[in-house]
Amino acid sequence: MEDQALRDYFKFDEADLAANRNGGLTEKQKMKLVKDNKSSKTFGIGCGIGGGFFLIAIASIFPIVFIPMGLSSLQEHEMDAATSAFIAAAVWVLVWGGFGIVAIVWGIKSGTKDRSKVLLKKAAGPVNLVGIERTGKHGHTYIDHELHIGQEEFDVDEKVAGFMMQGDLYAVYYVEDMDGSGQQVLSVEHLSK
Repeated sequence: MEDQALRDYFKFDEADLAANRNGGLTEKQKMKLVKDNKSSKTFGIGCGIGGGFFLIAIASIFPIVFIPMGLSSLQEHEMDAATSAFIAAAVWVLVWGGFGIVAIVWGIKSGTKDRSKVLLKKAAGPVNLVGIERTGKHGHTYIDHELHIGQEEFDVDEKVAGFMMQGDLYAVYYVEDMDGSGQQVLSVEHLSK
């Protein structure tokens, strides 16, 4: 029951575990990573390019106001006011346009990361299930659950406590998330009772 519960929770089968023990991935695991890779690429590109064009649009609005003001000041021979208006418009365009270009480049660059070529890692040791009380945006508190094995920690939910006992030895096979923010568990095996 416990082994099947682990397989169901982490979504792996005996073939996945056997491949992971030998330092490899099954075709099913590779396809899942490729699918995750495509999703994150699409999201990164969309956010970067969309945000970049939004910032460039903001950059183009400000000069529409200040360039006519500068031209008006030139006609009235108010050189200081005209110079100030033109400088303000140029700085605005350079700053917001620059942020926009950086966002577009970031989006395109995030789309080039290939998650299908990942390094399989292993953590082994006694299980330590930890519940951490956190406070949400609106002041409500909730419990965030973590599975600690060796020097690694993995985000889980409270269900894991029903089939992994504190102190039992386990091995976890995982890959790092693309952005380095955490790990994705591929398979788990119980090493001792």
